[in-house]
Amino acid sequence: MVTIEFPKGWADATRLEQILRSAQAPHDCAEVTFGFCPDSKIMIDAAVRLLCPLESAGRVHASEWFLRFDDGATGVNGLSKSDGIR
Repeated sequence: MVTIEFPKGWADATRLEQILRSAQAPHDCAEVTFGFCPDSKIMIDAAVRLLCPLESAGRVHASEWFLRFDDGATGVNGLSKSDGIR
């Protein structure tokens, strides 16, 4: 199992790539968790890259992957309020 933590502040697509490169290699892990601390904020371009199966497939070859919002239902700058995430 690998956990990739997003730091406080904004993460755009470039920052997402830096975070993924600096994290423990998730290749061939059974489970990968992406953790978002209370002050994490993710730009739309990074969210799309993270959630797009084709984009993430080249970087994360896990059987299961999860998003963990430390803020709970209101985590990551209201991302949970969008129509596509419940």
